[in-house]
Amino acid sequence: MANILVTGGSGTIGSFICRKLHALGHNAVVFSRDLGSQLEKCPGRLSAVGDVERRSDIDCAIKRFAIQGIIHTAANKHVNLCEKFPSIAVRANILGTLNVLEAVRDFDLDKVVVVSTDKACNHEQTYGMSKYLCEQMVGEFVNFHDVIGNSVRF
Repeated sequence: MANILVTGGSGTIGSFICRKLHALGHNAVVFSRDLGSQLEKCPGRLSAVGDVERRSDIDCAIKRFAIQGIIHTAANKHVNLCEKFPSIAVRANILGTLNVLEAVRDFDLDKVVVVSTDKACNHEQTYGMSKYLCEQMVGEFVNFHDVIGNSVRF
């Protein structure tokens, strides 16, 4: 049984992944900014309130729950907001992913999966571009570190 941190674990994709991990006998630790949503969508799950934009929040959750791997689903998925305010996409999607990858490296975790989106194929939009860059960062990361990792598109 492994303790897996699921960033954005109270979202649609994250909560589905948490349920599947639980069914496989793993402890899914829901990592989300919204405790109310965690309690509503993920009752009985281990919870860590935090934001991927703050590396210290990720570090705290890893230490508290002895995390062995991370599934990163947290992102700002509001295409229109990202287009209007590109800094939102950079902070949440790119820097959030970088924080997750650096935590994997610094805590010597051996597994990471970053969830992307089919919208990453549209590099002309800010959101798609930000998620595409996240995919590229994961590829670079696994090439230079002894870690099993990948990005997947939904």
